[in-house]
This record gives sequence, structure tokens and C-alpha cells, in this order.
Amino acid sequence: MQIGKARVVAVDQSKMACQLTSDNALRNNLTSNLQVICSKLKEDGSLSEPLPQEVNQVDVLVSNPPYVPASQLVDLQPEIKLYEDLRALEAGRDGLRVIKSLLLLAQSILRPGGLIFLEVDTSHPKLIQKWVADCPQLNITFVKTVKDFCDKDRFVELRKL
Repeated sequence: MQIGKARVVAVDQSKMACQLTSDNALRNNLTSNLQVICSKLKEDGSLSEPLPQEVNQVDVLVSNPPYVPASQLVDLQPEIKLYEDLRALEAGRDGLRVIKSLLLLAQSILRPGGLIFLEVDTSHPKLIQKWVADCPQLNITFVKTVKDFCDKDRFVELRKL
């Protein structure tokens, strides 16, 4: 896939993450193509701070959302529990809370044919495939699962119809 002069809109609820994104863009001379928005994704797929009008339709949505089921937090490696913000990890009983909200957001901001790429828990690809099939009003279809370097199902690709 060639991106060319892509315009990137980065959204995060963490002010620190937004600042770090802006700082990295400045260090790498990417500020002309980047807009950073600090906004919280709500359960209904809306954002606490709406996207600017000129960003109402996007071609690609990429996310590494929180996806750890709450019951698995105690089993995380110590270095993860010590240094990671748990809000960036925990995603409800089944780990799909934020993913479902992202797909609701994608329904409203993604152009037809637009792509969604998500990092997910290894248990999620089949659950996500079933959820989008059970929610035809999303107009989103499951495309494929991609394995990580340990040969585990770790990423999913979806497409807006």
C-alpha cells in the first residue's frame, strides 16, 4: 500500500500520549501532515472532543486499543504491570469494550471501502468476526487475521462496506 502524502489524525485520551506524539512528529519533521487530538472514546463510538469537520471521513483506522480482559490483568508480566498504564490495557470482561466502541466510531468516520487494522488478544479474532456479522448495521466486514512474530493471531483487518 502506498501512502504518499497521507494526512494523519492521531487521537488519544491521554494528554501525555498526545504530547509525546506531537514531540515525536516535531523531531521527525512530520508536523505538516499530523493533527493530534486529545479525546476520549465513549462506549457509543463517539468522542468527547469531536473530530474537526474536515476530518469527517477517513480511509484507514489503525489502533492498538486496550484489549486485555479484566480477569487476565493479574496474570500480566510484572514489567507490564509496573510500567504500563492499566487504562491502556484493560478492556472489560471480554476485552472487547474498546474494540466495539472503535468499530462504532469507524462506522461513522470511515469512507466506504475504508480499512480498519487492530491489534487484539489472541482470543478476539473469532469474537470480532462474529460480532460484526451479528451487527449488519455497522456495514463492516471482517477481512482477515494476521499472526504476530510468535505465530499467534494478533491483528485483524476489517473493511467498511
